[in-house]
Amino acid sequence: MNGQKEVIAIETTFPGTLVGREVQDARGECVGIVRSIEVDFSTMNTNLLLYGSEGTKEIPLKDVDHVGERVKLKKTLLGEEIEQGDEKKIKRKVKKEIQSLLTVSSILMGG
Repeated sequence: MNGQKEVIAIETTFPGTLVGREVQDARGECVGIVRSIEVDFSTMNTNLLLYGSEGTKEIPLKDVDHVGERVKLKKTLLGEEIEQGDEKKIKRKVKKEIQSLLTVSSILMGG
């Protein structure tokens, strides 16, 4: 498909299975909040896109250890930790963005 990417950013609940979940590295440090899921159809690679202290970051799905209340990574991301207060701000930002996308989607579908 000529390297085109599709970003899937909407789940009907927040937090969803992935979107809106806190992401912890192997040390248990919060490194971001899942914003969306990206699938590159040319390579079939899947990434989580997260908001963190340095903006948006791609995490390959293969680097995810497990998903529970939080998304736990297999590796450590040094220098990527976010403070608890920032975590709440980032989560609110992601929630607002998802709500906006749901509203636009509903309008486009005639809802």
